[in-house]
Amino acid sequence: MSKSMLAALLLLAVAACGGRDRQEMASADSLSRDLQLAPVDTTAELNDQPAADTALAEAPTPAPRPAAPRPT
Repeated sequence: MSKSMLAALLLLAVAACGGRDRQEMASADSLSRDLQLAPVDTTAELNDQPAADTALAEAPTPAPRPAAPRPT
């Protein structure tokens, strides 16, 4: 890598990390967000069982077809 390319990357990295005061940036960032968690009902009992699957229930077997008449 050439020295000028390395210097440009270093300058870009310093410019990206620099800037406004960190405290000012943190307070401005959190003003528009509601950071509280939703309340959780911890007394509810968990039911970690799969739902009954009715699609896999055995279907009734169809009646066998009558034999085809033989051609005469």
